[in-house]
Amino acid sequence: MDHITQRLNELRSLEEGWLDGEGEVISNLAIARTEALFRNTDNKKFQMTRIYPVVDGGLSIEGDYENKTFSIDIDENGFVEFFMMTFKDNSYISFDKTDNIDIISERMQILLNYMGYV
Repeated sequence: MDHITQRLNELRSLEEGWLDGEGEVISNLAIARTEALFRNTDNKKFQMTRIYPVVDGGLSIEGDYENKTFSIDIDENGFVEFFMMTFKDNSYISFDKTDNIDIISERMQILLNYMGYV
């Protein structure tokens, strides 16, 4: 079982109130979006990726590679927002939230290229 699948399985088991009495159950849509994002990627390159639950039932995904970092925020309704940054010159790319599957796939490809994963 790869790192991402293992972490998503852990997050699926969180119950309401997981954060000191607060925190919604992670939405099935947020988990499904995360699975879809990483379905056709080389998960070995994402071994150090961190996936955190968000109080409203979404997920936050973060990772670093060489001098670059990225974050992907997925809300409980499946809207996805991307952010990528290079530490060397502080340049960044940021995309607004969307739930359009084609746009999300396109942005994931941009992230893979930006991070040097392909």
